[in-house]
Amino acid sequence: MLSRTETMSLEAAALAESKNESSVGVVAAFGAALIVLIILAAISITSLNRFAREGQATVHTVQMTHALDELAAALLEARSEQRAYVMTGSTVFLSNHGATVGKVAERARALEELALDSAARRTAARNALARDRLTQLARILEEWEEDMERRPLEMIRGDSGTRLQQVEAVVEAMRGDEMSAFDQRMEAFQRQRAVNIAIVVLGNAMALLFLTFSFRRLMQESAQRARAEAAANLQARAVEDLYENAPCGYHSLDASGQFIRMNRTELQWLGYEAEEVIGKLSLPDLLTPEGKEIFRRGYPVFKKTGMLDDMEFDLVRKDGTLLPVSVSATAVRDANGAYIMSRSTVFDISRRRQAQQRMHEAQAFLESVLENIPALVVIKDARDLRFLRLNQAGEELLGLRREQVIGKTSAELFDHEKVTFAVAADQAALVSSATVDVPEEPIRTPAGVERVVHTRKVAIRDKHGEPTFILAIAQ
Repeated sequence: MLSRTETMSLEAAALAESKNESSVGVVAAFGAALIVLIILAAISITSLNRFAREGQATVHTVQMTHALDELAAALLEARSEQRAYVMTGSTVFLSNHGATVGKVAERARALEELALDSAARRTAARNALARDRLTQLARILEEWEEDMERRPLEMIRGDSGTRLQQVEAVVEAMRGDEMSAFDQRMEAFQRQRAVNIAIVVLGNAMALLFLTFSFRRLMQESAQRARAEAAANLQARAVEDLYENAPCGYHSLDASGQFIRMNRTELQWLGYEAEEVIGKLSLPDLLTPEGKEIFRRGYPVFKKTGMLDDMEFDLVRKDGTLLPVSVSATAVRDANGAYIMSRSTVFDISRRRQAQQRMHEAQAFLESVLENIPALVVIKDARDLRFLRLNQAGEELLGLRREQVIGKTSAELFDHEKVTFAVAADQAALVSSATVDVPEEPIRTPAGVERVVHTRKVAIRDKHGEPTFILAIAQ
């Protein structure tokens, strides 16, 4: 019989196994949701980095556009000064025009530095185009500055318009390059934005799906666990009730023989409460002196063998009366084989003892009757016709003590002629279903006394009808 602790341990193991099986799907769903969220985070970080780079490129486009606007403003100023000089002929405009040409060159160099500084942000083709534009602009400006130093009047009056137009054309081409790149970046940004939105929406939907699945599985597992725990508690209570109220006693002894558990049935038999026994009394405290000696010799052996079968004791009740019991036990050991406690079953054998007593009394009565019958009574073995029993009257009639007769045959006790007659009568009884009556049977005792006896013989048979004994009564 399992104790409640052991039963609950088994139920807990079964429940844990069920939980492990159920948790696999939950863990997998949580893992999938986590993977999706990690992928979304990686995509978000990548997108943020890309957007940051695009933002830098956009800022650079604004800077380039501003620098191109400043260069265009300087070119417009130069064109205005040229026109004013042509219209008025004033040298003031001529001297201002030289300074303005220097300003154009200075702003062109600033534009070049800004463009080259961001070359790494462009594709190889755009980088090469930007370098061509800057090289062309630098060449035009260099020729313009040289011509202005050598022949400024001719430049203003004749060729300056052409130079300005060339510079303006390069500036407009660079502006167009920047705006084209900006438009392409915006289109790519919009496409990537749409893709990212779709990925985030789909990813969050998948994560939500996995999490919803996990939540439902957790709820199902929680309900299943609650049902399993309720069933385990119900079964544990049933086992505990069976343990406590079984029609036999149960107890457990530690290594020293002290009670660590005893069921209600055995406590009621002994007249004790649990708090009076558990952890306070040892089995020898409830034994007679003979039982104490048996326990002293037998308990160390039991702890080694781990088995006790139908050992009879007399337990001493609280009121001092005796309770005859039969104890069977097994040993409980730890993982290393060390003894922990006994698991003992106790049966009340009072009725058996009473039956045995009545049987002994009946046997004693029959023995008394047998001994006091005033006739010879003999019991022989049906197989070899040896004497098994002889009463007191038989001893007197034969003139022999029973120890001289028991275990011997007639041939070993009497002469041949008389033995032949007796054996024939025995054989007749073995094959007959009725009593064989021998009115006159001569007997010569070993002391030489001649007797003639009236004998009745009958075969005593087993449940299969086979003869096992011969009963003879003689006078």
